[in-house]
Amino acid sequence: MFYRLRRRLTSYRVHRQFGAIRRTPAITSSASSITLVTQLCGDHLDMYLLAVKSFARFVSPCRIVAVDDGTLTSEHKRVLHEHITGIEIIPVAQVDVGGCPRDNTWERLVTCLRRSADSYVVQLDADTLTVSPPEDVLAAIRANESFTISGHTSHIGWASYGHRMTMREAGEARRAELQPNVEPHIQILCETSFADVEGISTLFYYRGCSGFAGFARGAASMATLQGYSVPMEQRLGRRWHEWGTEQVASNLIVANSPSGRVLPYPVNASFSKGMDTSDAAVLHFYGSERFEDGEYVRLGRLVIAELLASVATR
Repeated sequence: MFYRLRRRLTSYRVHRQFGAIRRTPAITSSASSITLVTQLCGDHLDMYLLAVKSFARFVSPCRIVAVDDGTLTSEHKRVLHEHITGIEIIPVAQVDVGGCPRDNTWERLVTCLRRSADSYVVQLDADTLTVSPPEDVLAAIRANESFTISGHTSHIGWASYGHRMTMREAGEARRAELQPNVEPHIQILCETSFADVEGISTLFYYRGCSGFAGFARGAASMATLQGYSVPMEQRLGRRWHEWGTEQVASNLIVANSPSGRVLPYPVNASFSKGMDTSDAAVLHFYGSERFEDGEYVRLGRLVIAELLASVATR
């Protein structure tokens, strides 16, 4: 109940701050081979329009897919079709997850991998914001390389190594965060278990953020994802179905894709309070960080002003 209330309050707050995004031009498809995928809830509609329009002004997609988490109303869908020409809206219940978990955003990862069979796919959370040309993203797309971004700055020492970690390295880095007699967060539990999971132990890992990730065309498949998911579930049981495991799986996909990489920080990153955003390209404003110190609102309004100005100069 409290979660739904917080989400509604966020929706009201975002619409009050960013309602002008609905006066900006609609997105039209291009001849590129780029697909954007987002799992979307109705309360994040204006946030999503801001995210997708801010990104698409620099990276023109041929297809835009929204996985409806079950909360999109007919009015939400009308607005989406008005602002995104040709948008494809998929009910989350219709996504075939195969042998992978259901819920907790697994459907968006499955959709990304299925679409990456014939397209470069960018997973774009509704709380991302593209504030300047994302040159690193464009380079990755041109080279058909998968990518992820760094998480919170507390993880930057790990995420910025610039090379893939072995499973042993990943486990050792995480074990330092284990606390006696405290049930570990699922992501910590996963990463400390890697070296002991048959079928996973010889792979590589990045600790990235699945809120903004790129999946190279043809680099991975559902069989690849199931090959990671099944042994992890055998090791962790039902905990492998918790929120946070989809991010672990996304990181595995990127780290074991040809030339997969973490994009440079802080040009592309998850925002944290006090962060210098002067040189930023793509930022992920998640959870409680979203309205910290007003940076998301400031940058969001700036992007909307730029989009509106582009109309005035046509």
